[in-house]
Amino acid sequence: MLDSDSVFDAGLTERIRKGRMSLSDCTLLYEALRPFGCDAYSDEVDASWPVTVVNEFKKAVDAARGNSGWHVFGPGHKSLTHSAASASDPERVFFSGLEVMRGEFTHCSLVQTSPLPGADNTLTLSFSSNVAIGPSHLDATTSLPTKLILSGLTSLFSRPNLEQNTRVALGGSVAQHLSSSHSAAAQDLGFASWDAETGSLVAFVSDTLAPDATHMLSFSALNPPDGRSDPADGELCLEARGAVDIAPAHVHTHAKSAGTEAAGRSGAGAGAGAGGGLAVIPPRFLVARIKQGSLFPGAENRIAVSVALSCGLRGAQGQRLVLSGLLGSQTPDTDKLPIQYEDADAEGGSAVFGTEAVWRRVGGVLELRVVGDLEGGREVRLSFVLCNPPAPLPPEERGEGVFIAAAGAAVEGRRMDPEVPSAERKEEVRGGAEVV
Repeated sequence: MLDSDSVFDAGLTERIRKGRMSLSDCTLLYEALRPFGCDAYSDEVDASWPVTVVNEFKKAVDAARGNSGWHVFGPGHKSLTHSAASASDPERVFFSGLEVMRGEFTHCSLVQTSPLPGADNTLTLSFSSNVAIGPSHLDATTSLPTKLILSGLTSLFSRPNLEQNTRVALGGSVAQHLSSSHSAAAQDLGFASWDAETGSLVAFVSDTLAPDATHMLSFSALNPPDGRSDPADGELCLEARGAVDIAPAHVHTHAKSAGTEAAGRSGAGAGAGAGGGLAVIPPRFLVARIKQGSLFPGAENRIAVSVALSCGLRGAQGQRLVLSGLLGSQTPDTDKLPIQYEDADAEGGSAVFGTEAVWRRVGGVLELRVVGDLEGGREVRLSFVLCNPPAPLPPEERGEGVFIAAAGAAVEGRRMDPEVPSAERKEEVRGGAEVV
């Protein structure tokens, strides 16, 4: 019968094992055991052991509900009722009148909006507990505070101006019930404080948070610029301290791909865990594709490039994208090779790399200067025209593919993914004239 919690609140077996049954658990358990007992308790010496146990349990529950003491077995299996008058017996277990259940977080999870290094990251924490969380009011003017502590966040608060006790704005359903100070002054409501020494976010609970309800709060942080966690981070945990104590509970983390479509397509959501288990991707190319438009020798070949990085690029820092390995072209060297954009009118279009590139035949190098700001995760699609070789290159001159690198940024270069047109196309463009 006890193998199933079907007639009880979920988790009865675990509460019995840990000795943390509630009075309602005991009442329900007695109702289930009652058919095995007897209605009267006239002859407990002759009664069978199961009957004795059931009836002792009934008396204990009735006594607890009536606040008249607690029944236990005494010598010879006799029923004993504990009260203040019998407190001199050291072998007896007394009901204190101040018994409380152990508080636990029954759910803790955190979702982030961006896994990109150096990006602003909005984190949303949802949690619930089996007990109410809030301050204890000792008298009309005095209260004992309770604070929530979210630890393991050192990497995520890497802004240089985020010092000890800096206030962090909160959002979510419980934001206005949390405060950055014990006093819960009006100007502190909706804020938490940053404890730089422990790498924790601390918020005092100004109003009682109901048990068995889902509470949500959100805040913004800055992902580590290199996608690596701080050694001091440790596990991401939530705990309560003060008038209500709840032991640290592990916070399960999830990454959303909102605003990071390129990251999602490249499988970047499974990046390295920084910030106590949050998925923050190290700087790298998320997308690097190249496609040529013509296979005809000597033809004008419009080469299309799609590129996205997990980190941002800044024109003010002199950063550049460099393609190499475009070997054999007959296009002469130039500092003004025209660039076209597929999304010229979209945000981040032609402003990102300007409208001209630097081209060098030796090594087949194309250099794109960053003139705007390219945000991490944004995919840019552009194209340029080179003149094809007069004949296929011999194997020893073909190289190992086209490579892309980000000069001036800590991003490892990689070979681009090629997309070659079919040689069976019936129509081609050569020198601006249609060939049928």
